[in-house]
Amino acid sequence: MKAFVKGDIDGFIALWLDNLVVAIVMVKLSLGFPLYLDPHVFYTRIMPATAVGLLIGNLYYAWLAHRLARQENRQDVCALPFGLSIILLVTFVFLILYPAKLRALNAGLGEAEASMAAWRAGVGAAFVMGLIECAGAFVGAWIRRVTPRAALLSTLAGIALAFLALDFFFRAYAFPIVGLATLGLAFVFYFGGVEPRFGIPRGLVILAAGTGLAWACHYFAGSTIVPVGKLDLGTMGFYPPIPNPALLLTWWHSIGDSLPVVLPLGLVSTLWSLQTIESAAAAGDSFDTRNCLLFNGFATMGSALFGSPFLATIYFGHPGWKAIGSRAGYSVLNAAVMTTIACTGTLGIIVHFIPVEAGMALIIWIGLAMTAQAFEVVPAKHIPAVVVGLVPALGAYTEFVIKRTLLAVGYGTPEHPIPSTLNALFADRADYYSAGVFAVGEGYIYTCMVLSAATVQIIERRFLRAAGWFAAGGVIALLGLAHNYRITGSDIIGVIGYAPGAIPLAYFIVAGICVVADRMKPRGSGPAPGAH
Repeated sequence: MKAFVKGDIDGFIALWLDNLVVAIVMVKLSLGFPLYLDPHVFYTRIMPATAVGLLIGNLYYAWLAHRLARQENRQDVCALPFGLSIILLVTFVFLILYPAKLRALNAGLGEAEASMAAWRAGVGAAFVMGLIECAGAFVGAWIRRVTPRAALLSTLAGIALAFLALDFFFRAYAFPIVGLATLGLAFVFYFGGVEPRFGIPRGLVILAAGTGLAWACHYFAGSTIVPVGKLDLGTMGFYPPIPNPALLLTWWHSIGDSLPVVLPLGLVSTLWSLQTIESAAAAGDSFDTRNCLLFNGFATMGSALFGSPFLATIYFGHPGWKAIGSRAGYSVLNAAVMTTIACTGTLGIIVHFIPVEAGMALIIWIGLAMTAQAFEVVPAKHIPAVVVGLVPALGAYTEFVIKRTLLAVGYGTPEHPIPSTLNALFADRADYYSAGVFAVGEGYIYTCMVLSAATVQIIERRFLRAAGWFAAGGVIALLGLAHNYRITGSDIIGVIGYAPGAIPLAYFIVAGICVVADRMKPRGSGPAPGAH
């Protein structure tokens, strides 16, 4: 397989843009509310350390793609996409770093010292997260064997539809000149199969057109789509990553404070990676599950050892990258460019000239391609199970929107904490059930898999297996890994721990119904009539 093909440029632009979006959010959350870290520490220590994980993951998965191509004598193997995770970033900031900062402030430390304490807590949590991911490598293949493909892919499709396609689709309509024009180009190029003239990569055309339109809207209509103000060159320099194991040693005393968040997040991250590997296999690229999960964990621990609490992981959307012609070179390009950006402080300059909206059509396309794949590669009779698996992810997105709305109107800050009476406030509207939204949103990865897998077994009339999946859902809920939440002053968070209640009981009741159904079905019967 060639080191680089034209499709690698398209794939690189999409992957780099996604990383750039996360990096922009990282800057805002780190240097502003809620962390207010020292900019010098951020640009000279944290960003270079983040590059370590990006290098480990991107280069390994590129090498793995070449190895698979040699083994199978193929030219069309696509490397697993790897980069910074927006979901892990926001979770770490608001559920680990920010609470650690509040604890430090309550202990009497000043603002600067409290921010440093938050940094240390995040680094330690990231290292533990990597350990959990490595442990998952030894049970990942077994999970793939016992879980129906529809359950794995529907979970992934729900996340892609909600958090990639839907979120950026709304942004496209918020800035329609840029958003819809670039989305139209993406549809023509990728759905319509049109190739630009002179061999110009399609992704490059979309990015250039989006950037030009964004600046035109700014100059001629005063649009806020691009940054305004003087270009700041003060962050420029060369900052190589420096190992900092001392940060880990200062965190262990507070491990109990973050473990309730890190443990389920590590398990969920492992499931995400499994689903992505399954998605790649469905697209024709079967990678070794154990090695992929191990190097995911190695990348996380590598960044932590050098001082970064911001994690990189396997990205959703392998079929989308493969569909636009990417192979392994796009992963190498991403490693090189993101490392250069992270180690030279040029992020602020890039963001000044290229707005996120200029290339978000590529992200929308990848989200749509992932969603479509879930329906294309499962048996037709299992499509209802895919649809069932989409619903919890859409519920999680609804919870995400509620949280952002609360923050936008001033709740979730030390001055205006989220009221504990939030459910009562929403309950005033008889047609809005916030308790159900939050219950579905917490641990939705598990819920997607349980409901989708159980639906597959019911379609196949394997009711005892369906009962097993519903019983597993009951145990998960009973342990607080899903559906159990608490409204705090700054967030709505999941709570791990013994959580008896109506939802676990309901799962066990449905499991019992499936046991009864198994006794009622005719012996030797196959799938339900009309299931096809």
